[in-house]
Amino acid sequence: MIGKKQIILHPILFAVFPILFIFSHNRAEALVIGQILLPLAFSVAGTLLLWFVLGVISGEWRKAALIVSLVVLLFFSYGHFHNALTGRTLAGIQLWRHRYLLGAYGLLFLISSV
Repeated sequence: MIGKKQIILHPILFAVFPILFIFSHNRAEALVIGQILLPLAFSVAGTLLLWFVLGVISGEWRKAALIVSLVVLLFFSYGHFHNALTGRTLAGIQLWRHRYLLGAYGLLFLISSV
């Protein structure tokens, strides 16, 4: 395994999956593949740009890929967590409020990336 280059695909797969998943579940509404090309392009381009910037800054492309995968995962899951927490409180704190949820996501990102 030493000396072989490994292809890192997981950031791109994390970026493409949510869009393809939504498309596959909405095919019955007469969606065509052309309708997802622009969202796919933006998702992949944003992922590659972030990966490139973090890779250049850190010099460690594998670690940059892991961090980008984490960012993409957190980005696409935010709305689902917001919807799941809507109406829930903890000690009088409205958990679905963006100020609390973004803070929790930021903390989760920092802990996970370290």
